[in-house]
Amino acid sequence: PTIYLLHRDMAQAQIEVVLPLPPLPRADRPAARLLNQVLGGDMSGLVFQEIREARGLAYRAGAFLATGARPCDAAALIGQLGTQADKSREALALLLDLMQRPTLSAERITASRSALVRELRSTRVPPRRVPDWVQAWEEREEPQDPRPEELARLEALAPARAAEDALGDLLRRHTGGPALISVLGDRRRIDLAGLRALGEVVELRSADLFSHARVTGA
Repeated sequence: PTIYLLHRDMAQAQIEVVLPLPPLPRADRPAARLLNQVLGGDMSGLVFQEIREARGLAYRAGAFLATGARPCDAAALIGQLGTQADKSREALALLLDLMQRPTLSAERITASRSALVRELRSTRVPPRRVPDWVQAWEEREEPQDPRPEELARLEALAPARAAEDALGDLLRRHTGGPALISVLGDRRRIDLAGLRALGEVVELRSADLFSHARVTGA
């Protein structure tokens, strides 16, 4: 992984991990939706539970698969952390492991699939939002409302073993590349040697990121 570190005098460290992926095939979208629910659909998501609840390593933690708005858009598996600066290395190492090699228990998969099925069965498009939803479907080149088909595919992922196989296959095919990591925090409190053990650390200045910084002197 490449870790881009920007120093800022602050108590917390804000971390984002991106695993760039190619455009996601249409057939993978239901499994991607289920993966989002498993990893970080709510406070019962795997990432939140393992990093914050079980170990107390972060104030906030989550992960999701961004699938893009159009079929040609690149996808990305994204993880996010808000943690104490001195816990950055430990929290980041765990987040990387959960994103690339998650433990997908049958109970968690079953609960996540049930939650998505209930959502798809009960959610209706608000009348004033119909144009927005239709435009989004058209950008995805959907011939009609894709939710009934997604519901059928999710219902077909039973028992949990079938869903586990689908999610495992999705991760194996799409998470083999190196991660891009950004860390915003106080370099005096962050374990830089520990970060270097995880990947190449590139230290940046605000002027490297924002052209107006040269004018304002930041």
